Amino acid sequence: MATQIATLNQLLNRTGFPANRLFKEFFSLPWNPGEDLGLTAASPSFDVIESDDKYMVKADLPGFEKNNINLTYENRTLTLSGERKLEEAEGMRYHRVESFSGKFTRSVTLPVEIDVNKITADLSNGVLTVTLPKAESVRPKQISVNIG
Repeated sequence: MATQIATLNQLLNRTGFPANRLFKEFFSLPWNPGEDLGLTAASPSFDVIESDDKYMVKADLPGFEKNNINLTYENRTLTLSGERKLEEAEGMRYHRVESFSGKFTRSVTLPVEIDVNKITADLSNGVLTVTLPKAESVRPKQISVNIG
């Protein structure tokens, strides 16, 4: 009797495999141990970048229009939500769909206060860039030393 060893892809593509969805979501999403990212298969990825004077949050939103994106900032938390519908063409059918569609909500909490009046958001080439300037009170200050 021969034993057959299945690859991960074979298990994921086998329709009768009970943990199909679990494995697809676990292995297809970025993961950081100990962090609950709140991701689903229909969530865009986030990059959070910090400099001395600001944070930048970048989200991949290919195919999104400006009017399908909602941004809010409250209590040091930036929340991005939106919706992208799967386009259906008459007489066509999908054999495989790897791009996300549907509604999503993602949030990121920042560790310092932000100057809410200076937050900007730009959508270019399918990448949303949100710039969140740090409040003046939390920015690093250079202190001069006087010689007495």
